[in-house]
Amino acid sequence: MIVGYSLNTADEHFNDLLRSLQGKRITVIGPDVLSDSYMKRVESIWGVSHNQFTNKQLQGKEAAQHREITLIKSLANEINFDEFL
Repeated sequence: MIVGYSLNTADEHFNDLLRSLQGKRITVIGPDVLSDSYMKRVESIWGVSHNQFTNKQLQGKEAAQHREITLIKSLANEINFDEFL
């Protein structure tokens, strides 16, 4: 689970760690995770374009999912993390 990380291209070491998670369940929570600019960074890290995601609602929040990757548009304090354990 990743909370509030922007997938900034300046932190390639951390982004490489994220790339190594392919095939594992990844949930990203942040207020801008569904924006066009964020989705471009998702594509650069995991190779999944925005049109491969399916829109859905999780805990009353906008979300998008593609296979093991789930993006939830929310602030961290608005999410019940127990539901993800």
